[in-house]
Amino acid sequence: MDETVIVERAGKPEAVLLSVGAYDRLRASREAAKGLDALKRARALRDAIRTRRAGAPVPAPEDVIAEMRGERDDELTRLR
Repeated sequence: MDETVIVERAGKPEAVLLSVGAYDRLRASREAAKGLDALKRARALRDAIRTRRAGAPVPAPEDVIAEMRGERDDELTRLR
């Protein structure tokens, strides 16, 4: 049974009793909404990066890592 009961105090709604099925559906829809929100934020971040880079292609992760390692090695060499 999927009955919902509203609990009132002084004629004003205070709480809601749901079936477990209704509660599970509510949680699932909330989680789906969070996922969509995260996707929207990721797309907005992607668009901001593209704008900031003015159309220049994003370097491959391997290239970024190699550059960072080179900078680290140079820094360590200077410290010796």
